[in-house]
Amino acid sequence: MPASWKLRLFKIIIPAGCLFALGECGLTDQQLSSIVQSALSTGLNSLVTVALAGAAAAGG
Repeated sequence: MPASWKLRLFKIIIPAGCLFALGECGLTDQQLSSIVQSALSTGLNSLVTVALAGAAAAGG
């Protein structure tokens, strides 16, 4: 896994971990899970976009 992907993954894991550690933040479980799901979805979308752009550049 390239270093840039690891950095992006940590950018997702660290905030998500903080959200779970701060369980007393006043948000419901549904709100927290929605935030985490959105962050994971955005991160995965970014990874796929970068991978496709890299594949297109290598093939072109």
